[in-house]
Amino acid sequence: MMPARVLQLPVVLIAVLLLSGCMGLLAPLVPERSSPDERLALFEQRLQRLDALERWRVSGRLGVVTEDDRVGLTLNWRQLAPGLWRVNLSGPLATGSVRLDGGRDGVLMRTSRGDEYRSDDARALLRRETGVDLPAEALTHWLQGRPVGGATAADTLELDAAGRLVRLEQYGWTLVYSDYRVAGGVDLEVPYRVEASGEGVRIRVLVERWDVPDTAADAEAVAQ
Repeated sequence: MMPARVLQLPVVLIAVLLLSGCMGLLAPLVPERSSPDERLALFEQRLQRLDALERWRVSGRLGVVTEDDRVGLTLNWRQLAPGLWRVNLSGPLATGSVRLDGGRDGVLMRTSRGDEYRSDDARALLRRETGVDLPAEALTHWLQGRPVGGATAADTLELDAAGRLVRLEQYGWTLVYSDYRVAGGVDLEVPYRVEASGEGVRIRVLVERWDVPDTAADAEAVAQ
């Protein structure tokens, strides 16, 4: 991979990466070299298509490492509607497996032991009750390969020739995307490997399935 070339644009700071031959398989229909404006235009098109996905699912493996601990978990994430998400985490947790339901009114956590907890801060709730430090609200965006709230001048983005994020610096976190594949149910490449580090935490998500589920099935999930 060639060194990044950083360009200042009116709204965001974009560092453009030129893909090496090993990345060519990830974007077979896009020229290996493209201008910064072309990459930015492709990125904006991706954001528009992601905006149209009101429901989506991610399942895979999650690793969280801090100075004092490390844990490996099974992750099942469901975006049920705009602003409404559900996360299931299972693994070596003191609480047993947990389910978080998040939305504009806060987050509800249920454990396999029957306990329930409510909070306005999903990350603080998870850390307090399970010891796992996970910025859940931000992951709603990061798992899609997009910045939280849209890119600002304070963010640094690196785009590949297909207009996909390969590196993002936001809110003191650095994210690296190294594997994109076509999602199930929609003709759109999405991240299958996400690594995030910041605030003394390192997170790795290895996606096994990323798809857009049947609307009726998700309507049942929302009601449960």
